[in-house]
Amino acid sequence: MKTLRTIFFSLTIAFLVILPFTKVVAQGKPDATVTRLPDAKTTKKESSSKTDFDLNIKLDNPLKVSTVQDAVKFFLGVIMKIALPFIVLFFIWSGFNFVLARGNPEKVKEAKNMFFYTIIGTLLILGAWAITNAIIGTVNTITT
Repeated sequence: MKTLRTIFFSLTIAFLVILPFTKVVAQGKPDATVTRLPDAKTTKKESSSKTDFDLNIKLDNPLKVSTVQDAVKFFLGVIMKIALPFIVLFFIWSGFNFVLARGNPEKVKEAKNMFFYTIIGTLLILGAWAITNAIIGTVNTITT
């Protein structure tokens, strides 16, 4: 029962993600039959059941990127837009912890650790951003 629920949930999410980006284009007339002379191998039943209806499905690119470099840059930009407010929030929170410690050595140590780990996380995120931009710039320079 649990796997059935998981499969149903996965299919539902897949349809909710994929269907908004599809365009269904119908070409031809769905009720029109093919008017061709039946040859010796085709029967009358086969020739009358064929239709001139063609269904083309086109998936639009929701990201509007065409190269791998653009996709990496796009995703990195999204991550930076999400991470920067959290960085600011954690710096403010660690500052409040310094104020609320009121000289208690244990709480001051916790506030210092929070501040230290916030700086390390910020350096990791900004370092990843800088390295990725350097690699993308180098690849773009080499390929052009």
